Amino acid sequence: MMEQYLPIREEFAKKASQYTNICSQDNNSFGGFILGDDSYLNIGRWVCHGWLSEYNMLECHTGRNRYKTHGIKYVLSAVMKPHTTDDIVRLFIDWLINRSPWAHMHMDKDVDSVLRLGYMVDANYAPEAVTSGFIASRLITESYSSPDDFAIRCLVWKELIDIGCTENEAFFFAHMYKGSGKKDLYPITFNRMQSGHSTFHGCNYQENYIKSFLNASPVNLSGRLLSRGEGYHSYTINSIWGKTTDKDSFAEKVQNFVPVRKALKVDHHIFRKAPKQGFSYKSREDFASVIHQLKECLNA
Repeated sequence: MMEQYLPIREEFAKKASQYTNICSQDNNSFGGFILGDDSYLNIGRWVCHGWLSEYNMLECHTGRNRYKTHGIKYVLSAVMKPHTTDDIVRLFIDWLINRSPWAHMHMDKDVDSVLRLGYMVDANYAPEAVTSGFIASRLITESYSSPDDFAIRCLVWKELIDIGCTENEAFFFAHMYKGSGKKDLYPITFNRMQSGHSTFHGCNYQENYIKSFLNASPVNLSGRLLSRGEGYHSYTINSIWGKTTDKDSFAEKVQNFVPVRKALKVDHHIFRKAPKQGFSYKSREDFASVIHQLKECLNA
């Protein structure tokens, strides 16, 4: 089945190539659709995968009547210029297409093929699920750096795997940390992502929210389908894993797990009220201790 779409994907990759070698905050996606009649609709360069939003799906795309008539079969998204090392890029893409909470949507399971031709995702899923997966793909390519340094968080993702986190845990926890802004990874400070470029932007996570993500079990899907040309609403992407709230967040709840904290004998608690500059974990061992503590709190 994949082979029959190879000419379309090669055409897509050729069109994308003039942009995929440029790292730019304003150039972080290049997309297209394979429609229900197996024709190709090029979307082109766009910021933030905004071309999958409800407004843009209905109002802005040239050829919108075509996907209203024929439907959308697959979504194509190019791999933009990575900001990290090849080994991390390959590991991340392999996780994303084969083992992540979005893996079931990906049609192409080969890393080399994805690097050359881009991601190919089944459109027969809720638009917010598809879009959140594409937002996740930008951890290795996103150039947005202030106030969120994606390059540092990408290194943190790999560091977490090296100290024993699963890839899903590493992806979630990496969004809670920020580097020193210097060449070295440490010290790492606690600082949730602030920008709208993150799958988890603006969330005060409850326990069940985190567990739903780690178990790859979205709970708040809209029932709409991208295949029908129905795009996402901006407020739906961050809530698909469960309820988030401004109060009673997981960060506050976890402070009540006193026995776990005492058993681990950690001098400083990851979620204790931080000073303005945030917590600073100066070494790999220090960082590992608070991450393992956090995992214990999730399982308590």
